[in-house]
Amino acid sequence: MNINEIKGEKVVSLADVRKAKNHVPETNMEILDFVTYSNGVAGSIGYVLCKDLTMGYTMGFMGVYRPEDVMTSKMNIAKFGSKLSKADAEKIFGSQENYKYS
Repeated sequence: MNINEIKGEKVVSLADVRKAKNHVPETNMEILDFVTYSNGVAGSIGYVLCKDLTMGYTMGFMGVYRPEDVMTSKMNIAKFGSKLSKADAEKIFGSQENYKYS
């Protein structure tokens, strides 16, 4: 990848961001992990852990998960989901070193 140094932070080019395996369209994020919980009656909740490919930090989001369309659900949660605090993200995904939200 083409990494430039800007004000001491690593910044990846937009072209490289779009090549990422689980790139979230219209963002600079890549999905790192995905977890779902369902009670079988009221629906499912999905949790997504993303990495900002420009700045390098991670962030978590939660939202409605629809098992009929897994990829769309993951992308929608990443784009429109509620932000998770670092404490909540660590309960779901484990230790987070470079997490954006406290």
